[in-house]
Amino acid sequence: MDMSKISQNTDVEVGGKMNVSGQKCSHHMLPEAHVLRHNLLGELHLLSLLPMLDLYDSSPYSIEPQAIRLKAACALSTARIKSLVWGEDALAFTHFVPTNLTALYLVVADQNVHLASTKVTNSLPYEVFAGMHERYVEYIGMYPDQPRIFPYSVYLQPTTPLDECNVDDPEMIFVHPQSQFHLDVHDDSRSISLPLFPDNIRFPTRTAFLDSMIATILDPPPAGYLANLAGR
Repeated sequence: MDMSKISQNTDVEVGGKMNVSGQKCSHHMLPEAHVLRHNLLGELHLLSLLPMLDLYDSSPYSIEPQAIRLKAACALSTARIKSLVWGEDALAFTHFVPTNLTALYLVVADQNVHLASTKVTNSLPYEVFAGMHERYVEYIGMYPDQPRIFPYSVYLQPTTPLDECNVDDPEMIFVHPQSQFHLDVHDDSRSISLPLFPDNIRFPTRTAFLDSMIATILDPPPAGYLANLAGR
């Protein structure tokens, strides 16, 4: 990865008011929005540091683990539901960042969150997880009614016993609404495809990935977001 491109493209004002593309981000957040900001901050900060660890000129993962990791995305592709792969899988597969892979992050259009979740559970041995996973809860305890890191996403857990799962199977699949991360799954100018996989499985460009992280920290979903999302 050419780290000089990141420094050349990144233009963040002191105080965090501008994202990578030069788009202004508001600091006016309601109290509930601050909660989500704190929930996401630790997760996104770790992701933002990953490109600084090492430089690779190809993905550290071969096609076999990629195919296993992206089974859910392929299921959505077959159902003609466009998705963006976000998080560590996007960093490792398209931006060549050597990182461990745990949960799979799939971003879809807001109105397709529940449809996409159903397609995944109908195609793969996963089910909706309504509890609190120890790796994906907010430990700060600022807002007991919203302890999940991603409160507006659908969590899917494997139904296969852990000792029978493939080592590359995602331990959890998150189906995220695109507005939660300031993304647009239909904007192909800010996403790329992965060779040997369907073109409607997309990955954010480096700039789009950084924009998403910065915007989500500075402009998390406001109060009432969940109710508005459910009404779409």
